Amino acid sequence: MSMNIDPSTLSEEEQKTMMWEIASRKFGLGIGLLHLAAEEVKKTGKRVAFLKNPEWPTGQDLIKVMSSDLLREMCEEKFGVAFGLYEGCGLVAAPFKNQLRMGYAEQIRLLKEPITSS
Repeated sequence: MSMNIDPSTLSEEEQKTMMWEIASRKFGLGIGLLHLAAEEVKKTGKRVAFLKNPEWPTGQDLIKVMSSDLLREMCEEKFGVAFGLYEGCGLVAAPFKNQLRMGYAEQIRLLKEPITSS
């Protein structure tokens, strides 16, 4: 789809396609990370959570994708899991939205972990 098209002239489905194409190019590292997290959730059936360094490109992309309600919802739809963001650059992924909330012990453990650099 040409990026020179005025999105307001497109159907909602075409707008979603256009947005996904643009986001995949601009925030590929963050979307790739969400895809990997979703694969892990589907493989284990359990929630996964980890921190990324917000100074590194993957962390920056992750923040941009997760801070947009529409992009986060699109990723949840495409990858079939729920995503949440915590501590500015921490990702949590779970089979269902009601499983995103962490307990105190898990939150403390994650706060004590070193932030990964990529």
